[in-house]
Amino acid sequence: MKSAIVGSGSIAAVHAPLIGATGQTTLVACADIILERAQRLANTYQARAYDSLEAMLDHEDIDVLHICTPHALHVPMAQQAHRKGIRVFMEKPPVTTRQQWQELTQLDATLGVCFQNRYNRNYRHLQQVVQSGVAGKVLGARAYVAWYRDEDYYSKSGWRGTWALEGGGALINQSIHTLDLLVNLLGPHTSVDTWMGNRHLRGVIEVEDTVDARIAFGDAVVIFYATNAAACGSPVQIYVDCEKATFALEDNRFRATWRNGRTEDITFEQADALGKEYWGSGHAACINDYYNAVKNNQPAPIGIEAVKNTVSLLLDMYDQGKRTLAQA
Repeated sequence: MKSAIVGSGSIAAVHAPLIGATGQTTLVACADIILERAQRLANTYQARAYDSLEAMLDHEDIDVLHICTPHALHVPMAQQAHRKGIRVFMEKPPVTTRQQWQELTQLDATLGVCFQNRYNRNYRHLQQVVQSGVAGKVLGARAYVAWYRDEDYYSKSGWRGTWALEGGGALINQSIHTLDLLVNLLGPHTSVDTWMGNRHLRGVIEVEDTVDARIAFGDAVVIFYATNAAACGSPVQIYVDCEKATFALEDNRFRATWRNGRTEDITFEQADALGKEYWGSGHAACINDYYNAVKNNQPAPIGIEAVKNTVSLLLDMYDQGKRTLAQA
């Protein structure tokens, strides 16, 4: 099997070594509008470099394309690959607009989305405990993402901080994985009330640096808060309140506080993160799982159907949040 990457920046450097590590495919080509960047990545893996996706698809016989480009390019590039019969594994977010979602749903079930935090061991343990029913009904949850992004983070990228290419800010980029974990645990939302604002980069970015929301999943109520305006970054925190216990996730820890006074505190072993620490270590499991599905001619483990509830909530939050951001 042969694989290629389009978009040869920092997240591509995470995908690249994991492609060969699956033992099922070889990285043969890399593309980027900055050819030197594609060349640096390609040289590391004895691959070929191109300055556009079109050139790479014209000259290479590819089985799987990894899309690691600015957000708004994910869907059109997936469509290009699909027209040539190439499978796609794309970074988050899967879409930036409702129109893109409509277009993405026209592609087949082999398309995979990199929501790697679903593979975190503490999250999987939480899923098992909640789904077992031992803690009773889920009453609600709380999620907090307090990070810091400065002006250089946006201005030097050429695309971040814009509606046209990033599609949003703190929600669609930094906290989409946290949102996805909640949706994956609780199912489709039934209502949401969202506020977005720009607390420290007014005039620098078009998009939100802070979002808070009250989300209902049936009878369960979730409070969601994310910001890029904190003094410094801190670990993501998720709390799930059930009838008999409250569970907490932070880094690779799982903590349980039972109503009868019993407590649990488990620290799960995890591989070192490839790239930035806050990306976590789930990429290896996510990519390996995807290639196992390709090998066995099965639908992607995290495909269009598996992300539809997350996308629905994401887009609803932006519909509301853009209005409050415009009023600020």
